[in-house]
Amino acid sequence: MEFCQVKLEGHARGMTIYITGFLADVAATRVEAMVCGLREGTSVVRVDLRGVEIIDPTAFVRVARSLNRWRDLKRGRHVLIQFPERSSQAAQATRSSFSLPARNTLMLHAPSLDIFDPVPERVALHC
Repeated sequence: MEFCQVKLEGHARGMTIYITGFLADVAATRVEAMVCGLREGTSVVRVDLRGVEIIDPTAFVRVARSLNRWRDLKRGRHVLIQFPERSSQAAQATRSSFSLPARNTLMLHAPSLDIFDPVPERVALHC
């Protein structure tokens, strides 16, 4: 039984990596291998985590670091990470005690910007 799936979709100048299931060591290792093998000319990488049920923080850091290395070494322009929505049960529990702003998308830009700067909802890959 496989606990995660990691798939790559290619575009003219951009790539999308889809992760579903558990974002743990196995998924992080697969993403790292995919990022190392991205073709020349790729300028935008999008990581879609909407199908992820559980995120291991250490595995997420591995994925984020591999994307940062790719961006720095290959002069990539953008790295987009789209997070899963909160479950309705967890959201209801949160609403009853306190509310936090929802962060389901972020963009890694130049080093002057923070890793958690939000991306507008209408961001699309320009190929």
